[in-house]
Amino acid sequence: MGKNLVIHQISAENLYRESGKALIGYDLSVLRSQLDLFLKAFQSVGRLMEVAYSYKTNPLLADTLHHWGCKMEVTGKTHLHEALKFCHGNEIILMSPTLDDALIAECLHEKVHIIADSIQQLEKINKMAKSHVKVGLRLNTCVESKNPLCASGSSFGLLGVSEKEFLSQLEKIKTFKNVELIGIHNHFASQNTDLSSWRKNAEHLVKVASLVEGLHYVNIGGGFSIDYQDNAPQIEKVVQALFGPLFNLPEDVHVVTEPGRFLAGPCGILLAEVVAVKKDLVNTAFLNTSIFSTFPDRLLSGFAFNPSIQIVNKINKKGKNTFYIRGSSPSSVDFFGTIKDSPTIREGDIIAIKNVGAYGTAQASSFCGAEKPLEYLIDDAVVKCVGIRE
Repeated sequence: MGKNLVIHQISAENLYRESGKALIGYDLSVLRSQLDLFLKAFQSVGRLMEVAYSYKTNPLLADTLHHWGCKMEVTGKTHLHEALKFCHGNEIILMSPTLDDALIAECLHEKVHIIADSIQQLEKINKMAKSHVKVGLRLNTCVESKNPLCASGSSFGLLGVSEKEFLSQLEKIKTFKNVELIGIHNHFASQNTDLSSWRKNAEHLVKVASLVEGLHYVNIGGGFSIDYQDNAPQIEKVVQALFGPLFNLPEDVHVVTEPGRFLAGPCGILLAEVVAVKKDLVNTAFLNTSIFSTFPDRLLSGFAFNPSIQIVNKINKKGKNTFYIRGSSPSSVDFFGTIKDSPTIREGDIIAIKNVGAYGTAQASSFCGAEKPLEYLIDDAVVKCVGIRE
């Protein structure tokens, strides 16, 4: 065991050899530790907070997280229906920029909490609701992050109501007879490592929240960074940046968070086999899987997200080689990263790529014929197949 990678008591090499195909193993002990770490960081500042897992990040983990006390945040009809199989409607938050009449009607019927993306959506909900309904509204603070690697939720005003527009429409919102605005929602930025921008955004949220009568919560969304890069701040640092300003919220206003990547990312490990090796200007090992079907998050970051890569069956061995690890397609961007100070990699070696639990197969593409990997939940020594290759 000491010379082989172990995923919570399970030999990674044995797991791969038994399946014979590329797979992602989700270690539920790591998922639990990420949730505990997240909760502890917020508890340390003494503020009431609840977690609504961002379902789109990895639906395969949602049921487990719900069992551990998380609500669900969904963004459309398909995920709503899936979440309703193990959740009650009042345990679900829905936010969609394309909130049509049918989806509104279903949310009202199931008592799903709606977060509107626009004043127009609020008006539509007010018109359709047959009785008093409590809703939230997504706010765009227009604060920008200095971190070029993150995707800002405030950029260009594409999502949510701008702070300026919201303040100009606040009196109108108060006239809606069937809608009561009880929450402000804000997804600031994803994988954001700029702590000063977290703080500045929170200052804007507190300012707006102070103007809304009867406010129950401020939903600060997700975007908490994980170690795709070396400079990801610890979650405690992010929480401290947030709660400088958030301490100024009234005591009866609680905080909602929607972590997705922070919970799901670190628990996923991709296992794949080297099926070809090329020695030329650079040493290259080709895997029997593709980045398009396993780790598109790396593509979306412009290859700024650099996962940890190991040779499973040579875990303690060192060498003087550098190997480029590529996927199975001929695309030039099908590239997972490099292994430095590596022993010689040969066909048949098993490669482990860590931190792939978020958005992997949820965003999987069949580009160049890429196939989805098999997927397993690993709980203690129990392995359960939950994802079937399409």
